[in-house]
Amino acid sequence: MITLLEPDQYYSQRNNKIFPSRACMPTARVMFYQANRIAYSANAKFSDDDFFMHLLNTQEAKDYCYKKYPWAYNLKDPEKSIPPNEVHGMYAWLDVKVTGKRMSDFVTNLSWDDIVQSIQNRKAIMTSGTFGNILGHAFVFVGYKEDTKELLIADPYGDYKTSYKNPRGYNITMNYEDFCTHTKPAGEFLKWGHIVL
Repeated sequence: MITLLEPDQYYSQRNNKIFPSRACMPTARVMFYQANRIAYSANAKFSDDDFFMHLLNTQEAKDYCYKKYPWAYNLKDPEKSIPPNEVHGMYAWLDVKVTGKRMSDFVTNLSWDDIVQSIQNRKAIMTSGTFGNILGHAFVFVGYKEDTKELLIADPYGDYKTSYKNPRGYNITMNYEDFCTHTKPAGEFLKWGHIVL
């Protein structure tokens, strides 16, 4: 079994002080960095995921996001705009802010085999999925069980197999059928993901 994330490196978005229900991507990003052994700067006033959430909701982040991704801005009601922390492309921006350079790329053509190969090469992948009535939720592929042919995920909200009643989402197994069903775009062969450059 390959596991790239240690138990004490697991972060729960439920602990986020800023907006826990919308903090899956910043929290997943912390685990993406940890699993890939990417050093990043933090701020002692915040937990690491709260710091990322804070940075992604500054005016600087909003200005950058809505200029680069105008589809995320709601002209009729700006309060209903998609916040920068929920825009995949903003995580390259975050890379520069907290690591000093771009560390990842967002791609839309990852197969199951690509992800397994990445894990075998000791590289975690951050992605997003759909779980029941949760239409958009970020998590990280952090391992692989060769004996059962299952991926291991770190889900910042908990264990999707318990309908998130279990709040700990560390090393949750995901078989190929669940991968196809849940990982975005659901039902498609090729998936989205943030890969290490």
